[in-house]
Amino acid sequence: MDPQEQLVNEGEASSDIAICIGFNRDENVGSELFSPIQRFLIVAALGLAVAGSRKNRLINQLKKSVELRVRNLIIGLLY
Repeated sequence: MDPQEQLVNEGEASSDIAICIGFNRDENVGSELFSPIQRFLIVAALGLAVAGSRKNRLINQLKKSVELRVRNLIIGLLY
């Protein structure tokens, strides 16, 4: 089999699989635009961004909690 033909067949197979699991052709455009490694890297980058966002949100929550406790402690010392 010609490598180009094999590539086309693999692309069609991945499109068919995506459609079977609930994606329509418009939603599946990513598999037609990007190679598997590119799709993997995009998903990995998004995962890192989400993890970083969660970490930053937790850090901010902890900072607010510490600031509130310090304020309460200072107010308690003043009275």
